[in-house]
Amino acid sequence: MKLKTKKLLTKIATGIFFLFGSVEYAVILPTMWLYISNDPFDAEPYFLGLCLAAFSFTGLLTAPLFGLWYDKTNTTKMMILFCNLWEIGGNFMYFLGISKYFILASRLVAGVGTGCTSAIFAHIAKTTTEEERTAAITVAMAAREIGLLLGPGLNVFLDGMDFQLGPWHVNKYNSAGISQ
Repeated sequence: MKLKTKKLLTKIATGIFFLFGSVEYAVILPTMWLYISNDPFDAEPYFLGLCLAAFSFTGLLTAPLFGLWYDKTNTTKMMILFCNLWEIGGNFMYFLGISKYFILASRLVAGVGTGCTSAIFAHIAKTTTEEERTAAITVAMAAREIGLLLGPGLNVFLDGMDFQLGPWHVNKYNSAGISQ
């Protein structure tokens, strides 16, 4: 594969990673309080803060670990796949919603996936020239902002969810987890 093609595909993959990462956050953020405050969870208001902070907390803790991983391997491909698995797992846990503490754990698990963000930026810095760097970082950040803009709008589609998926009841609150 030509270097130019590889760089283009890397920019696209990076943009998609940031887009979906911010869509996930923006879809869950506006609906979480309704999800955890209603029956059967009846969570206290402080619990919303814990759940929201849990996502960023594990991202903060894992970012240096992913940075070390990147320093050792100089590649982000496997790291991004690994991070995506954590995010998928956390979102599936959120969908299951066994208890309010399970939802808190789901946000901790999903947050691990955001830890590789700093390694992705390190990869951009290492693999681009000074002339290319600003454009590459701009694409990543633009994708993140587009996801934050579009994410809450996706709740319009999730609002009408009310059906059975095997043994699980999908509703407007937990559908945010399965839609990710």
